[in-house]
Amino acid sequence: MTPAYTNGLPTLVKLPTGYRQWNNTGLALANLAAWHLQRIGNTGILAAPPEPATTQAIGSIPNPAATQRRVWLDEPPGAVPFDEQGTFQLSSLVAAVDMPVVTFIVPQGFDGVIKWISNNVLNTGAPFVPGSLVWKILINGRQVRNFEFIRNEKGTVFQGRQISPIRIFSGDKVQYTVQGTPPMTGQTVCSFTGYFFPSKGIS
Repeated sequence: MTPAYTNGLPTLVKLPTGYRQWNNTGLALANLAAWHLQRIGNTGILAAPPEPATTQAIGSIPNPAATQRRVWLDEPPGAVPFDEQGTFQLSSLVAAVDMPVVTFIVPQGFDGVIKWISNNVLNTGAPFVPGSLVWKILINGRQVRNFEFIRNEKGTVFQGRQISPIRIFSGDKVQYTVQGTPPMTGQTVCSFTGYFFPSKGIS
């Protein structure tokens, strides 16, 4: 006999020896979570068993697979693209200080993903020397791992450099900064490109 808490799903929950019996609601949630983990795992694909022709509606697709990829791979429903750009005059550099080039705040009620970045030097009057400037990406004043000491130009504002996606969350302050030793001439141009989507909490 199928236990009531499984709701017709495979019974995957087994209480460890010595644990007190859970109530039906707790068992149902635990079994549903275990079933999802087994069926979906890291594939992001969920499909029901084939539906018999006797119960399938005429002209319908038999149990189509519902696919949900990770938000950092594909734009989810309701996504809004962003392309934030900024310019900083290198003559305004202050020694040993990170100067903001681009700053934006993630809108309340939305999370987001940064997928492309760029940082370039323009009109210096001489070839750019890698290492003479250090760019950083900061979120809420904290350096983002792997983007705390960018010493070379990356991408352009016309075609950003695709990166391993950076997750950002509602209310976050995101910055692209530059640091160098004055005096310097020219400008640096930086950009963030990605998308916001309705927030459902950290996932």
